[in-house]
Amino acid sequence: MALSNQSMNQIAKALVQEVVEELYESEEWLDFLYTNIGGIIIDKLGKIDDQVLAELIMCIADRISLKSHE
Repeated sequence: MALSNQSMNQIAKALVQEVVEELYESEEWLDFLYTNIGGIIIDKLGKIDDQVLAELIMCIADRISLKSHE
């Protein structure tokens, strides 16, 4: 059974905040985020000290916000 575009949008609107909250609580999401941030840093800066890399990952992750919008 297909849902109308309006129904899909209403369901999405009702669920989006809970989905965002669960993503932030998900270890898999955090692993994905930190791994990808680290890879991008290395791509941009080349090989750097592991401690510096870890600190940069955390600083950048703290500046990333996943939020719902309407």
